[in-house]
Amino acid sequence: GTSAQVEASVLSLYDDARLKGPKAKGENVTWEQLDAALNSELSKVAANGGNIRIVSNTILSPSTLKSIEDFKTKFPTTEHVMYDQVSMNGMAIANERSFGMKVIPSYDFSKADVIVSVGADFLGTWGSTIENTYQYAQTRKLKDKKMSRHFQFESNLTLTGSNADYRSMIKPSEEGTVIANIYNIIAGKAGAASVNTKKLEQETITKAANDLWKAKGKSLIVAGSNDPSVQVLVNAINNLLANYGTTIDLNTPVNYRKGDEASMDAFIKDA
Repeated sequence: GTSAQVEASVLSLYDDARLKGPKAKGENVTWEQLDAALNSELSKVAANGGNIRIVSNTILSPSTLKSIEDFKTKFPTTEHVMYDQVSMNGMAIANERSFGMKVIPSYDFSKADVIVSVGADFLGTWGSTIENTYQYAQTRKLKDKKMSRHFQFESNLTLTGSNADYRSMIKPSEEGTVIANIYNIIAGKAGAASVNTKKLEQETITKAANDLWKAKGKSLIVAGSNDPSVQVLVNAINNLLANYGTTIDLNTPVNYRKGDEASMDAFIKDA
């Protein structure tokens, strides 16, 4: 599949202001000169037991990852640090706390009769947007007079919010509170313990929670927050709704957001 962002990305291939080759101290050099200089410096560092770091965003390419592993074999003190400007590491940490698996699961929006999103623009910027869009479209077609129902709680208007059946404006600071309120309503129906939170008197929150409960096993709640505590609560809601194994697949994790802020913080401190 493709998206507007993917198609626009090829424009950088025609950027005449791009570097035509490597530079060292502002001067043009050949790749051979650069390789020789780097190998010399890296060998000196490795010989003295010095630390070497490779810093990148999330890398999906198996061949690139294999090259990095080969690099680490040659220079054993090397560590690879991945960092994403838009991180989903909070979700991975939450899944480790909830299920002992530090992963980001796969989602299947096509199997959800009720979808609730709190600050997650899953059609525009959150997660696997191309895949999400295709799946979401399957549930929005009028078949047998039945369509999925979509609730969106967000601060700014997003592509996802513009497609929602119910869209509610909230402050960014209220994302966790909205999720906690939804959790308490569902926990009350399931006989589970509630959490302490400020009660928000918003009719849409109650309706979203009730509709989620009615669609147990065929529902989905997602959140854009990178706070592990918020994501743990989202996990608890999906667990009470029996969504794991239907709309959420922990056994087929994705790899598009592997950045780890803790590793990046450690790198900065070490540097």
